Amino acid sequence: NNNNNNNKWWKSPLVSSDTKNKLCQNGWECLVSKADFVIFRKSNPNSTTYIYKVFGRYLDISAADFFFTQVDNTYRKSWDKYVSEIRCLAENSESKQELLYWVVKYPYPMMQRDYLLLRRTIIDREKNRMAIISRTTSDTNWPPVSNSVRVDEYSSSMLLYAHNEIERKGFDYQLT
Repeated sequence: NNNNNNNKWWKSPLVSSDTKNKLCQNGWECLVSKADFVIFRKSNPNSTTYIYKVFGRYLDISAADFFFTQVDNTYRKSWDKYVSEIRCLAENSESKQELLYWVVKYPYPMMQRDYLLLRRTIIDREKNRMAIISRTTSDTNWPPVSNSVRVDEYSSSMLLYAHNEIERKGFDYQLT
């Protein structure tokens, strides 16, 4: 069991043993521990699903390139084989928030899922950090479509920490 305090197997430079122990004490289970990423999960108290937390590092790409690959909806459809549709329904440039309609394909026999998401982006050049924060929302103008299952409860926070400037290669990330 990886949830004990025996850290002999613990090799991650991304998450200290103390942080790992605190996560495990709060119900997180370490699923994978590699040199460049660590995955934790814990039961979602509101459902039968899990909540995941990933810590990772890329040395061969910049935080900015990774960030813009994630938020460029047109480009996303070209590289993400699970995206059936993604489009911006409304945008607030002042708050850097978008209302997105996102359809995700799943293999048979599962039905595709559709999401109505609020996505906010943050770029802090002084601290060399970036964030993508998403959560589901409801809007009577965009009801579920008949050939999809509407996902009503979803949230995601991706935090990027550049090793230097955000345009230079090398960054750590945390995804929950």
